[in-house]
Amino acid sequence: MKQLLDVVNLNADASCLPAATWLEVLAGGAESRVCQWLRGYVELERKVVLGLVGATVADLRALNPEAIELINREPQIFEIILRPFAHDVALLRTPAGFALNFALGKRVIEQSFDEVTRFYLPPEFMMSNSQVAQAARAGAEGLFINADRFSPAVLRSIPALPYKLRGALGASLPCIPLRGELTRAYLNALHEFGAESWNRALEGLSSELLASWRDGESWLFLPNGEARERSWLGEESAQVERVFVRELSPSWALHEPPTNVPHGWSYPVHSFADWFKESRMLGYLGRTSAQENKLAEFDAVQTALWLQAINSDVLSSVEKDSPLIRINEAPGQGAGDKREWRIARSARGFEGEEFLSLLEDFDASFDVEAFVREADAPHMHKLRARLQFLRASAP
Repeated sequence: MKQLLDVVNLNADASCLPAATWLEVLAGGAESRVCQWLRGYVELERKVVLGLVGATVADLRALNPEAIELINREPQIFEIILRPFAHDVALLRTPAGFALNFALGKRVIEQSFDEVTRFYLPPEFMMSNSQVAQAARAGAEGLFINADRFSPAVLRSIPALPYKLRGALGASLPCIPLRGELTRAYLNALHEFGAESWNRALEGLSSELLASWRDGESWLFLPNGEARERSWLGEESAQVERVFVRELSPSWALHEPPTNVPHGWSYPVHSFADWFKESRMLGYLGRTSAQENKLAEFDAVQTALWLQAINSDVLSSVEKDSPLIRINEAPGQGAGDKREWRIARSARGFEGEEFLSLLEDFDASFDVEAFVREADAPHMHKLRARLQFLRASAP
């Protein structure tokens, strides 16, 4: 029987997820949409590896602690892994910026969940080999990579099975490669309102360990999203066994590079093309970089604003087009019954600019803290939830 490692990125700041929608998903306590989504895995007994971004966890702590309680009650269903606090573009970070983002994400996750597997899921699979060394020193015990995110030449050089990854300065960590074709199969299953595409993809892969990656908020972008995800889960092939990272045999991490890779496998550098398609955000990046050089001077409010401003989805919402897909409206429909569905990008670009402007105006006559405290916009509600954690956890 094949083993399936289902790794989920849950990012409350996803470029297609409006802040108001996320707040609605958290509303309602134990009956909230986020709790109903989690209960689907419990009721159908489907194990899942949750990579909740630290800012997302801070939102749950402040606005839906029932979701955290549910996850902690069901350790046989949910495995929690390490994420940074902000879902950023790590290749743009200074060593100090990466260290802070990693440490805050690790802290909020380990303070919120009873059991955490210390494998790190990098946002956008962007990571330098110096950051591999930093993560190892900060407590990461392994990493994930998605070979499909890289060029065909680089993809061919990434092993299909878990392997030993080499970082800078002699660092070494186990690395689990994720299968991009399973991401596409999952999305097809949601769009088609059934598990046929997913099961066909699982059957077509010969490996005994199938590691999948997907965005956990995808069901929020579609009509009847909860029913679509439940249909996919409920119809999954019985020929696969869902597993956790911590259940894998230790021997899998001993896959060594062949002699024609004399320096070992390293973490390849990810392309910036999709995030800087027309370089619209070039000035924005210069401004965030200037603020990052002041990190050591920041208080909790300034840190919160900087973390919001560096989110990768600020760039995505501006540089990427809105996806246009075709979906079935009900289970069992054929390809000819599909209709077009547009998934609009959110106003994350505006939100990022407002956060950055507040950070730049912090020493001016403008009362930034009063604005943050009193503003009623949904993205400011999210900021206050995150600030609540950052203030409580400050050294």
